[in-house]
Amino acid sequence: MRDAGILKHIAVAVSNGRIAAIGGARDLQDAYAGAEVVDCEGGVLTPGLVDSHTHAGLASLRFETHELRGRGIRLHGDR
Repeated sequence: MRDAGILKHIAVAVSNGRIAAIGGARDLQDAYAGAEVVDCEGGVLTPGLVDSHTHAGLASLRFETHELRGRGIRLHGDR
């Protein structure tokens, strides 16, 4: 999350339910010429948000576990 920001004129290519590429809209339109295009009409595309509340009984700092999950590291109890 250290490099989170707003990018403009960006496209996201999805293949088999997973993000295949993120880049300039024109570049991805050329690279994925036959793909279905979904126009977000000037909206914002954002990843799912995580409710970061915690309970006093938890001994660790929760931001650390969110950072690890953000890097793709699976933790005990993750599905």
